[in-house]
Amino acid sequence: MVPTPLHIALKKAVDDLGMDILKSPMLLNVLTDYHAFDVHDPVLKEKKVVIKSLVAENYYDMISEWQKKNDAHWESKDSDWLNRFCKKTSLKRTVVGPIADAMKIAIGLKEASRDFSDLKGLFSSIKMEYLEALEQLIQVHTDFLKIKTAYYPPEAETELYLLEGKLMILAKDFNKAKSWIENTRLSIIQKHSTPPQIQKRKRSRFVAAVWISAVVFGLAVYIAADRISYSKNKLAIATFESNIANGDEALKNNDPETALSFYIEAEKKYTSGYHHRKYKKIASDKQEEVARKVVKEYMWQITKALHEGKCSTAKDLYNNFLSTDFPECIDKKSEAEKFDKDIHQRVIQIRNDLLSSISKNKGKATSEEKATIEDLLYCYPDDYYLNMIKDKIK
Repeated sequence: MVPTPLHIALKKAVDDLGMDILKSPMLLNVLTDYHAFDVHDPVLKEKKVVIKSLVAENYYDMISEWQKKNDAHWESKDSDWLNRFCKKTSLKRTVVGPIADAMKIAIGLKEASRDFSDLKGLFSSIKMEYLEALEQLIQVHTDFLKIKTAYYPPEAETELYLLEGKLMILAKDFNKAKSWIENTRLSIIQKHSTPPQIQKRKRSRFVAAVWISAVVFGLAVYIAADRISYSKNKLAIATFESNIANGDEALKNNDPETALSFYIEAEKKYTSGYHHRKYKKIASDKQEEVARKVVKEYMWQITKALHEGKCSTAKDLYNNFLSTDFPECIDKKSEAEKFDKDIHQRVIQIRNDLLSSISKNKGKATSEEKATIEDLLYCYPDDYYLNMIKDKIK
């Protein structure tokens, strides 16, 4: 079930139970009964803590007082109070802000708006949170040559992905936001890694030393035996190299999905005993590198579609992702769940805007809004509120 928008659930609570419900410890239970929470929301637990804390801090009494006095400076006072509240409770402003706004909308102090210009501060806040996460979540591996390689483990990628998705949705220029995210990530990884030229120099010295040792201990004998084995396995090696070459060519032509299929084929069909682990690793390494690019590209494309309000396009991309084969290094189920959550949350956001707009226009909808309703129904055909809007609009 798609949850009820929080400000609508709060308004219903006020209509049914009176204004005092906004300062009652029972508010959380009432909102749960009104289906105001998304069970897939990654910050659901924190949101519930925010609601309890706002009730405990008598937030309703303060905002209702501003409303009664028609205080012209209530917005600046509210912002200062929320900053102090977040500092005191260690709760994130990005979570607190929308909930506080919903309470103000519910009592009529603030109007639900479709204007996204007020999200500039939210964008800056998430941007700072993202930069801090990049520094805090990075891991550095140091090998026996003392070469440092920085990377983000899977659990870090999940957290970064959620923040990147928020930035892409809120950004005015999708392509600039994408470029900034990619360049910022790369610069921080490079900052914590050994520079490529130093890596190359260290590895070259090590390889030279190994070769000298190998010759001393009979490399010539090894090469002779290796050549005999190679000649017996020429066909398997040729097939492997052909698949790898086809994958590399597809990658050059900006077709990572085709490249991935060739690399997977190369690993599956190489059953020869000749340097089995070596060839398998070549194919496996290429699969992992390209598979992550494919997942990233799906993330960009889905986020871009959602940013543009094209939820049905995002849903089609999501279905294509589900039908794509990925190697074991990719947790396909986890990635799919992320995409599904993003689509789900964006549909809710657009649906809430439609509810507010059509309500203001006394049940009338523009042709563009009607098309948007159909687009959302493509994603969630059984959604109660979308079907209700469709049936009631003029």
